Amino acid sequence: MKYDINKLYELPLIGQLLLLVLFAVFVIGAGYQLTIAGLGTELHTGYQQEVDLFKEYSSTIDQQIELKHHYLKLPELKKLLSQSENELITQSGFTALLNDILKLGAANSIKFQLFEPKEKIKQGKFTVVPIMIMMSSTYDHTATFMSQVANLTKVVKVGDFTMSVDAPESQTGNTSLLPLTIETPMKTQLTLEVYESSL
Repeated sequence: MKYDINKLYELPLIGQLLLLVLFAVFVIGAGYQLTIAGLGTELHTGYQQEVDLFKEYSSTIDQQIELKHHYLKLPELKKLLSQSENELITQSGFTALLNDILKLGAANSIKFQLFEPKEKIKQGKFTVVPIMIMMSSTYDHTATFMSQVANLTKVVKVGDFTMSVDAPESQTGNTSLLPLTIETPMKTQLTLEVYESSL
Protein backbone atom coordinates (compact mmCIF):
# COMPACT_ATOMS: atom_id res chain seq x y z
CA MET A 1 0.00 0.00 0.00
CA LYS A 2 1.40 3.38 -1.09
CA TYR A 3 0.74 6.67 0.68
CA ASP A 4 1.22 10.13 -0.70
CA ILE A 5 3.38 12.21 1.63
CA ASN A 6 1.07 15.16 1.02
CA LYS A 7 -1.88 13.10 2.29
CA LEU A 8 -0.46 11.91 5.57
CA TYR A 9 -3.65 13.05 7.28
CA GLU A 10 -5.37 10.16 5.53
CA LEU A 11 -3.23 7.66 7.43
CA PRO A 12 -4.82 5.79 10.28
CA LEU A 13 -4.42 7.44 13.67
CA ILE A 14 -1.81 4.89 14.81
CA GLY A 15 0.27 5.56 11.68
CA GLN A 16 0.07 9.31 12.24
CA LEU A 17 1.14 8.87 15.90
CA LEU A 18 4.03 6.63 14.82
CA LEU A 19 5.22 9.20 12.27
CA LEU A 20 4.86 11.95 14.88
CA VAL A 21 6.95 9.95 17.37
CA LEU A 22 9.62 9.24 14.72
CA PHE A 23 9.72 12.93 13.80
CA ALA A 24 10.01 13.94 17.48
CA VAL A 25 12.85 11.46 18.00
CA PHE A 26 14.62 12.88 14.93
CA VAL A 27 14.20 16.49 16.14
CA ILE A 28 15.35 15.65 19.68
CA GLY A 29 18.37 13.68 18.37
CA ALA A 30 19.35 16.48 16.00
CA GLY A 31 18.88 19.04 18.80
CA TYR A 32 21.04 16.95 21.12
CA GLN A 33 23.79 16.69 18.52
CA LEU A 34 23.67 20.41 17.78
CA THR A 35 23.28 21.70 21.34
CA ILE A 36 23.91 19.31 24.22
CA ALA A 37 26.86 17.42 22.69
CA GLY A 38 28.54 20.77 22.00
CA LEU A 39 27.87 21.84 25.59
CA GLY A 40 29.42 18.59 26.83
CA THR A 41 32.61 19.38 24.93
CA GLU A 42 32.60 22.93 26.29
CA LEU A 43 32.03 21.59 29.82
CA HIS A 44 34.94 19.15 29.46
CA THR A 45 37.20 21.92 28.10
CA GLY A 46 36.12 24.23 30.93
CA TYR A 47 36.81 21.52 33.53
CA GLN A 48 40.28 20.87 32.06
CA GLN A 49 41.04 24.62 32.15
CA GLU A 50 39.92 24.71 35.77
CA VAL A 51 42.23 21.80 36.63
CA ASP A 52 45.15 23.51 34.84
CA LEU A 53 44.45 26.81 36.62
CA PHE A 54 44.34 25.03 39.99
CA LYS A 55 47.70 23.37 39.28
CA GLU A 56 49.19 26.71 38.25
CA TYR A 57 47.77 28.35 41.39
CA SER A 58 49.19 25.58 43.60
CA SER A 59 52.58 25.93 41.93
CA THR A 60 52.53 29.71 42.50
CA ILE A 61 51.65 29.22 46.19
CA ASP A 62 54.50 26.69 46.58
CA GLN A 63 56.93 29.15 44.97
CA GLN A 64 55.75 31.91 47.32
CA ILE A 65 56.29 29.66 50.35
CA GLU A 66 59.78 28.70 49.10
CA LEU A 67 60.70 32.35 48.44
CA LYS A 68 59.48 33.34 51.92
CA HIS A 69 61.58 30.51 53.41
CA HIS A 70 64.69 31.75 51.55
CA TYR A 71 63.91 35.35 52.54
CA LEU A 72 63.75 34.38 56.22
CA LYS A 73 67.13 32.62 55.89
CA LEU A 74 68.77 35.67 54.24
CA PRO A 75 70.10 37.28 57.49
CA GLU A 76 71.61 33.94 58.56
CA LEU A 77 73.22 33.47 55.12
CA LYS A 78 74.64 37.03 55.22
CA LYS A 79 76.14 36.29 58.63
CA LEU A 80 77.71 33.05 57.37
CA LEU A 81 79.09 34.83 54.30
CA SER A 82 80.60 37.54 56.48
CA GLN A 83 82.21 34.90 58.73
CA SER A 84 83.58 33.05 55.69
CA GLU A 85 85.06 36.25 54.28
CA ASN A 86 86.74 36.92 57.65
CA GLU A 87 88.35 33.47 57.46
CA LEU A 88 90.03 34.32 54.15
CA ILE A 89 93.58 35.57 54.50
CA THR A 90 94.37 39.05 53.20
CA GLN A 91 97.37 39.72 50.99
CA SER A 92 99.03 41.61 53.83
CA GLY A 93 98.48 38.69 56.25
CA PHE A 94 99.83 36.00 53.93
CA THR A 95 103.44 36.20 55.21
CA ALA A 96 102.26 36.00 58.83
CA LEU A 97 100.22 32.88 57.99
CA LEU A 98 103.26 31.22 56.39
CA ASN A 99 105.24 31.97 59.57
CA ASP A 100 102.44 30.44 61.69
CA ILE A 101 102.54 27.25 59.60
CA LEU A 102 106.35 27.05 59.94
CA LYS A 103 106.04 27.55 63.73
CA LEU A 104 103.50 24.70 63.89
CA GLY A 105 106.04 22.58 62.02
CA ALA A 106 108.81 23.46 64.46
CA ALA A 107 106.52 22.70 67.43
CA ASN A 108 105.89 19.23 65.96
CA SER A 109 109.57 18.48 65.16
CA ILE A 110 108.93 18.73 61.42
CA LYS A 111 112.00 19.05 59.16
CA PHE A 112 111.09 20.89 55.95
CA GLN A 113 113.03 19.96 52.84
CA LEU A 114 110.74 22.14 50.70
CA PHE A 115 108.26 24.89 51.62
CA GLU A 116 107.39 26.79 48.47
CA PRO A 117 104.31 28.91 47.67
CA LYS A 118 103.33 28.52 44.00
CA GLU A 119 101.58 30.82 41.55
CA LYS A 120 98.20 32.15 42.69
CA ILE A 121 95.02 30.77 41.09
CA LYS A 122 92.10 33.21 40.78
CA GLN A 123 88.70 31.70 41.67
CA GLY A 124 85.93 34.34 41.66
CA LYS A 125 86.06 36.50 44.80
CA PHE A 126 89.07 34.70 46.23
CA THR A 127 92.49 33.44 45.22
CA VAL A 128 94.01 30.04 45.99
CA VAL A 129 97.73 29.94 46.79
CA PRO A 130 99.13 26.38 46.64
CA ILE A 131 102.11 25.66 48.91
CA MET A 132 104.26 22.67 47.98
CA ILE A 133 105.80 20.96 51.02
CA MET A 134 108.27 18.11 51.45
CA MET A 135 108.95 17.24 55.07
CA SER A 136 110.02 14.48 57.42
CA SER A 137 109.06 13.60 60.98
CA THR A 138 107.43 10.78 62.90
CA TYR A 139 104.00 9.53 61.86
CA ASP A 140 102.44 11.02 65.02
CA HIS A 141 104.03 14.46 64.63
CA THR A 142 103.15 14.59 60.93
CA ALA A 143 99.50 13.76 61.59
CA THR A 144 99.31 16.31 64.43
CA PHE A 145 100.87 19.01 62.24
CA MET A 146 98.42 18.36 59.37
CA SER A 147 95.47 18.44 61.78
CA GLN A 148 96.62 21.73 63.34
CA VAL A 149 97.08 23.33 59.92
CA ALA A 150 93.61 22.22 58.81
CA ASN A 151 92.12 23.79 61.97
CA LEU A 152 93.74 27.21 61.63
CA THR A 153 91.32 30.14 61.95
CA LYS A 154 92.09 31.13 58.36
CA VAL A 155 91.00 28.93 55.47
CA VAL A 156 93.87 26.52 54.74
CA LYS A 157 93.00 23.23 53.06
CA VAL A 158 95.25 20.19 53.24
CA GLY A 159 95.25 18.95 49.65
CA ASP A 160 96.82 15.87 48.10
CA PHE A 161 99.55 14.19 50.13
CA THR A 162 101.68 11.04 50.10
CA MET A 163 103.51 9.47 53.02
CA SER A 164 106.26 6.89 52.97
CA VAL A 165 108.55 5.35 55.57
CA ASP A 166 111.77 7.33 55.90
CA ALA A 167 114.12 4.34 56.17
CA PRO A 168 117.79 4.81 57.15
CA GLU A 169 120.30 4.48 54.31
CA SER A 170 121.33 1.06 55.66
CA GLN A 171 117.75 -0.23 55.05
CA THR A 172 117.21 0.69 51.42
CA GLY A 173 115.23 -2.46 50.64
CA ASN A 174 111.48 -3.01 50.87
CA THR A 175 110.37 -0.41 53.44
CA SER A 176 106.82 -1.80 53.46
CA LEU A 177 108.15 -4.65 55.67
CA LEU A 178 109.22 -2.23 58.41
CA PRO A 179 106.88 -2.06 61.44
CA LEU A 180 104.66 1.05 61.38
CA THR A 181 104.17 2.81 64.72
CA ILE A 182 103.48 6.39 65.79
CA GLU A 183 107.26 6.82 66.14
CA THR A 184 108.05 5.55 62.62
CA PRO A 185 109.97 8.23 60.69
CA MET A 186 107.95 9.35 57.66
CA LYS A 187 108.61 11.37 54.51
CA THR A 188 105.60 13.40 53.43
CA GLN A 189 104.83 15.37 50.30
CA LEU A 190 101.73 17.54 50.44
CA THR A 191 100.03 20.58 49.02
CA LEU A 192 98.40 23.18 51.23
CA GLU A 193 95.82 25.48 49.65
CA VAL A 194 95.60 28.92 51.24
CA TYR A 195 92.44 30.88 50.41
CA GLU A 196 93.16 34.57 50.03
CA SER A 197 90.61 37.35 49.62
CA SER A 198 90.72 39.09 46.25
CA LEU A 199 88.88 42.18 47.54
